[in-house]
Amino acid sequence: MTCLLRAVPAAVPGIAFLSGGQPAELASARLKAVNLSFPAGAPWVLAFSFARAIQQPALQIWQGQDANVKAAQEALCHRASCNRAARRGEYSATMKKHEHRSPEQAHVQGFGLYGVGGAFS
Repeated sequence: MTCLLRAVPAAVPGIAFLSGGQPAELASARLKAVNLSFPAGAPWVLAFSFARAIQQPALQIWQGQDANVKAAQEALCHRASCNRAARRGEYSATMKKHEHRSPEQAHVQGFGLYGVGGAFS
């Protein structure tokens, strides 16, 4: 973090690290640790590019089966909620799956979880 503070101007809006195939829970825990390393707040938004860490649990549940869509949507919402909490420094591996928004609440103006008409819309 010292390197970033010395080298990255505060005018940069954000820094996104790749989750790099980490297990979803580990990626969330590390994002929390990064954000907690700046008690007064970092000059930029710190996040992970969570494509795999958010999608993998949902894809493992879904397996292309219509019967698994709801459970996959719930898993996707749960991971997104965990990463939102991690970004705020509030993540805990014991977060309950019911502490997230439902798939129905995650839809905004006709956009699904995976975009318009996407796999989880």
